[in-house]
Amino acid sequence: HVEILVSGNCVANRKPHVEGLERIQRHFACAPSEMVMIGDHHYDVDMAKAHGAFAVRASWHDHWEHETCEAADKQFYCHKEFAAWVDEVTNG
Repeated sequence: HVEILVSGNCVANRKPHVEGLERIQRHFACAPSEMVMIGDHHYDVDMAKAHGAFAVRASWHDHWEHETCEAADKQFYCHKEFAAWVDEVTNG
């Protein structure tokens, strides 16, 4: 299900630098506004917003507090809600 994977080992500048997103953007030849970054940390949200991508905060784990992320375009507190949203935006 994955066409491209960019990890911290693939780039010179790791998160929260936007290099990984830039690499994905080049691969798909898309505009930043056509990208969705899904992450579980505010660094992911900050990186997405800095690049001009839509930022989704995944907050359904116990790694840290489940505070509201004001910077995120969307935030989900359970994977079922996230899956329903993905279904809605991809299938109408």
